[in-house]
Amino acid sequence: MINLTNFKALSNLYICPTPIGNLQDISTRVLDTLETVDVIYCEDTRRARKLVENFSIKTPLKSYFVGNEKIKIAEIEKTLTDGKNVALISDAGTPLISDPGNDLIRHLIINNFNKYIIFMLSHTKKFMLIFFLVLIMPGISFSQNRQNKYYNPIRISISALTKFVIGSNDHPTDNYQFDKGIGAVGEIIYTIDQKAKYEISLEAGFLSTFSNSDNINNDKYLIPISLNAYYYFFDETFSPFIGVGFGLENFNNSSKYVLKPTIGISNEKLKVFARYGIGSTVGSSLEIGIGYSFKERPCGCFPQTR
Repeated sequence: MINLTNFKALSNLYICPTPIGNLQDISTRVLDTLETVDVIYCEDTRRARKLVENFSIKTPLKSYFVGNEKIKIAEIEKTLTDGKNVALISDAGTPLISDPGNDLIRHLIINNFNKYIIFMLSHTKKFMLIFFLVLIMPGISFSQNRQNKYYNPIRISISALTKFVIGSNDHPTDNYQFDKGIGAVGEIIYTIDQKAKYEISLEAGFLSTFSNSDNINNDKYLIPISLNAYYYFFDETFSPFIGVGFGLENFNNSSKYVLKPTIGISNEKLKVFARYGIGSTVGSSLEIGIGYSFKERPCGCFPQTR
């Protein structure tokens, strides 16, 4: 175990590399550090939580990512000034390269070099670290435009959807002319805010419709197109969300406008949701779906400007 009592006069900041692939590749020294420090600052609390829970580490996690670095640098500096020990990790690999850790270390080195001890838990020598951060890293950050995997907030999802018509549905021009529909919809989703709680999406789909009555249309298709907005309550892997959609539904060569309030829950790449369709001329409907995204809903880690 690392004995932090040897450094009572100074606070310690630990730069901790984490596994790129297998979690078991992490070193025992890093595990001891993460367990001993007062707080861990990480690029993504959701990913870091998987790491610490795998090794039963109880140290509190706090976020530090591109977008909140100015506020967090002051917070981390105050934490160190208060005599607490801090660990800094990224999603994978050694912090400082494609995350804002370089801003923190450069700030501490330039402004408070004699107040804190900075440990690099790797084979990198400290003078090389200082040279890299103070002289080289600003040019790399500028030229690479902060290459961060969360820079692109666009993702794609596909959902299986079942639609149930509520109320009468046999009017020849108004209301739905079927009882239920089953099909799939696809979405292009864009995360629009720094905290990753707001999203908008463009959705289109194809549903086969069925009827229990011989007097209304059978074997017809419904094509929904809508623009949606969502609000997620937590910037976490698991989060309930609410939303609203507005768009067109084309059935039997006739298009109708529909408003769709939405509720649901999201966990990693999966979501389950329910929508209540309100139409001015087509009555009401209930939609229940389960969706899969080809990448996780991003945390608030992507930069907002180039």
